[in-house]
Amino acid sequence: MEKWFDPQQIVYDDGLLPGKPAPDMYIKAAANISLTPHECIVVEDAISGFQSAHDAKIGYIVGLGPLAAHGKLLDCEGVSSVIESFEQFPRGLLLNA
Repeated sequence: MEKWFDPQQIVYDDGLLPGKPAPDMYIKAAANISLTPHECIVVEDAISGFQSAHDAKIGYIVGLGPLAAHGKLLDCEGVSSVIESFEQFPRGLLLNA
């Protein structure tokens, strides 16, 4: 990951922050890159991750899962769109940022 990211900005489960669905990791990650959570995009594949991102007030939440689960994922609070693979990521979101 050091190839793409400053290691000091990476947030991971080091035991110091509560785990999902607590929003702390997303809040800290946004702060580490000098953005508000509302300015961030999160891709998640777990219900607890959706809740965490929503509670952190993330601006756009993308669900990741199989096509058969898309309806269920879109029903989760805060989820704006759903993709089956990262190849389907809505890149226009990054261009409009």
